[in-house]
Amino acid sequence: LTELLHERGITLTPNAIWRIVTQEPERIAFKVLVALCDALDVTPNDLIAYTVTDTKTLRQRSNATGQNLPELRQYRPVRARIVEDDE
Repeated sequence: LTELLHERGITLTPNAIWRIVTQEPERIAFKVLVALCDALDVTPNDLIAYTVTDTKTLRQRSNATGQNLPELRQYRPVRARIVEDDE
């Protein structure tokens, strides 16, 4: 795999190659994905499994574990006023 990627201008460390092959990567560079598809003669659909995650479920789960996270959408920036001293 290292040679196939190198032929396509992608140079990865042996550790990075090992992680791509043995684990499910959380993210991957688009250039690497394109090079993998070309090297293996597959489409991205052959390499990627799509899953749906409900973000509300994740938020409720984190609150249930005792991590009280503030709802950031409630906070709005306040315009600053610069005043001069009357000295």
